[in-house]
Amino acid sequence: MNQTKERVVLIGEGATRDLEDALVRLAKILDFEVVVMDHSPMIGAQPDQLFAAPDYDIASFKFLESDSAIVLTHSERDADVLQTLSGFKLRYVGLLGDRQRIRDDTGALRARGVDEKFVSSIKGPVGADIGARTMPEIALSIMAEVVATKYGKPVIRKDLRPADDQLQVENRLQPGSSD
Repeated sequence: MNQTKERVVLIGEGATRDLEDALVRLAKILDFEVVVMDHSPMIGAQPDQLFAAPDYDIASFKFLESDSAIVLTHSERDADVLQTLSGFKLRYVGLLGDRQRIRDDTGALRARGVDEKFVSSIKGPVGADIGARTMPEIALSIMAEVVATKYGKPVIRKDLRPADDQLQVENRLQPGSSD
């Protein structure tokens, strides 16, 4: 029986080439088919499919429900790319960016009338909270979240709340805390 591999679709624009390269390598090790959509890819690892045309229409790609899309554009294009992805049913949509960028992008999507179910499903900042610092570690955190989602397992996520609020929540969860 010929079973189709699950896909990781990386949507970038060259600015995150070290991360993109690490993600391609790790996703392939994890036996995912890897698709890269990036008009200026600078990766050493070879994806299964590469769409490098600057004007490539993401909406024309045949996404599958089992696909995991990771948006690495890290620019003003984020909201446009995410809005396009909202037209597909995808297992996982992750967005690279800091907390403010995530707030700005999801706010822009809401202002455009993008379905709230899609907006609230975006994983951003992308990746499981494993304390990653280097590009390979960040790739590992992202792929850990993709794999956990594949199997329906929860992950510890980076929280969008300010650090002080997060610390209070963590303290309340500690054994022996007064709450």
